[in-house]
Amino acid sequence: MLHAAWSTLEARGPFGLGLELARSVLTLPGLPILERARAHFTVGLASRLLGHAAEARVAYETAVAFAREVGNLQTVARFTKGFGVFHIEQGQMEEARACYEEALTLARELGDRPLEGNVLGNLGVFHGNQGRMEESRACYEQALALAREQGDRHLEGHVVGNLGVFHGRQGRREEVLACSEEALAIVRELGNRRREGSWLGNVGHRHFYAGRTEKARACFEGAIAIARETGERSFEGFTLLNLGAVHQREGRPDEARATYETALTLVREVGERQYEASAHWHLGQLDLEASRVNDARVSFEEALALSRGLGDRRVSAWPFADAALPSTAWVRPLLPSRC
Repeated sequence: MLHAAWSTLEARGPFGLGLELARSVLTLPGLPILERARAHFTVGLASRLLGHAAEARVAYETAVAFAREVGNLQTVARFTKGFGVFHIEQGQMEEARACYEEALTLARELGDRPLEGNVLGNLGVFHGNQGRMEESRACYEQALALAREQGDRHLEGHVVGNLGVFHGRQGRREEVLACSEEALAIVRELGNRRREGSWLGNVGHRHFYAGRTEKARACFEGAIAIARETGERSFEGFTLLNLGAVHQREGRPDEARATYETALTLVREVGERQYEASAHWHLGQLDLEASRVNDARVSFEEALALSRGLGDRRVSAWPFADAALPSTAWVRPLLPSRC
C-alpha cells in the first residue's frame, strides 16, 4: 500500500489518493518503525503538494524523528533533504539551510556520492535564491563533477537543468536554453518519458519568453502528448495552461479559452489547487480582453481565494478587473516545477 501511495505521487497525482493510501498504511498494526517513518514522509510529501502546510510539517518532523530513532542515517539524510524543500516553499530559509547542510554532512560521512550530489544541487538552488551566486555556482559545479564521475546521467541532467536556472538569474538566456535542451537530450537518452515531457515544457517556456511562440507551441503539444501517454493528468492540465497562454499571446482567444477550461477540469479532478487558481486567473484575463468586466472579476476573485487559501504570497502582484494594465503583459506560462 505504501508503494502504491508513493507511485501515485511519483506519477503526479491524484495527490489526494496518495495521501489517503499513506494514512491507511499508518493504521496497520505492528508496522515497523522504519516503515512508519516512510509512511509519515509520504504523508508529508502529499500534504505539501496539496498545500496542507501544517500537516506536512508534522509529518516530516515525525518521519525524521522515527528515522533517527532506528539509527538509519541514510534515511535521516534523505528525509531531512525533503524537509528542506518544505522549508524553502514556506520561506523558512534558515531552517532549509540547516536541513540541507545536515543532509550533506551525513551523505559525506556515509560515502553516499549520489545523495551528496543531489543535496549539492539543492544547495545550489538555495544559494541562488538567496543571491549568493558564487556559492550557488560552486555547488552546481561540485554536483556536476560528482554526477559525471559516477556516470549518473540522471543526476547530470538534473544539475544541468538547475544550471540553466542559475544562468537565467544572470540574464544569460541563450545559456538557459542550451542547458534546458541538454537536459532534454539526457532524459531522452535515458528513455524517461515523464522527464522528457517536463523538459519539453521547460524548453517551450524558454521559447515563449523569447517570442518564439511556434516553437513553444510545438514543445507544449509534445509535452501534453507524453502526459496523455503516461497517464499524468496533473501534468497534462499544467501544460494545457501553458498552451493556452501561447494561444492567448497569438491572438486566438477562443482556442485559449477552450484550452484553459479543459485544463481547469483536469486540475480540479486531481486536486491541484495552485493550477486551478492559475486557470481562473487566465480566464479572467480573457474576459478582461473582451471587456466582460463582471465575468473577469468573478474569475479573479476565484483565483485570489484559492491562492490565499494556499498561502501564495504572489497574489498581490496579480491584476484584477479594474487593472489598467494591458492583458498581454500578464500572459505567462507556468515554469515546470518537476524538471
